[in-house]
Amino acid sequence: MNFNFIEKINRNNLLKSFPELQKLESVIENNICHNNESVLRHTIQVFDNCKLIIDCFRHTHLSV
Repeated sequence: MNFNFIEKINRNNLLKSFPELQKLESVIENNICHNNESVLRHTIQVFDNCKLIIDCFRHTHLSV
């Protein structure tokens, strides 16, 4: 997993800004796509993937 985006934001500040995310750390997903993964980790990965998509779009859009 890639947590670079969240590390740049500073995970502690993110959790202070969105305290409801802290609760997601104790909720565990265990299904075909997630093997004992916290919902917080999943959420962070979604944030990271969104950042990658945005960066890719910006790069492609600026190149045109």
